[in-house]
Amino acid sequence: MPQLDVQDASSEVPIGWLTRLAGATARVRAALRGALGDPQLAAIREAAEALERDGAAVFANLGGWPRPPVLGGFIPDVYAVFDDCEVALSMENERSAVDASTRRQHLALTAWSREADRRVYEQIVVAGGRGGCDRKMPSTAAIARGARGP
Repeated sequence: MPQLDVQDASSEVPIGWLTRLAGATARVRAALRGALGDPQLAAIREAAEALERDGAAVFANLGGWPRPPVLGGFIPDVYAVFDDCEVALSMENERSAVDASTRRQHLALTAWSREADRRVYEQIVVAGGRGGCDRKMPSTAAIARGARGP
């Protein structure tokens, strides 16, 4: 019976690869825990699940849910369709609730809700929500002047 030449596989693998992989995995887990702990994302999830329990077809701006449609040029965080009405919800944090783009979204979705009976739109301010990005981006005028942001 022929003998197989077996080499030590560990000699072919760079030292520390497992450590680097474990470190990357830990960073991903920490990021996921941080995202799941965002009160704004939790509010979106809770609203979507409640509307679904009430019998609506629900679309939510979250992983694992179908994406909401564009309404008035904007995508709400939650969109639900019942037999007799439509519901659109926008979740904002204390900072995002007062910025110009959120104001435009609020006006557009309010107009959408008024276009037909049985449409409901609500903007909900979630205390402590992070909304994805804490960094303020420079305005278009500031970019034109050469500002790069914080």
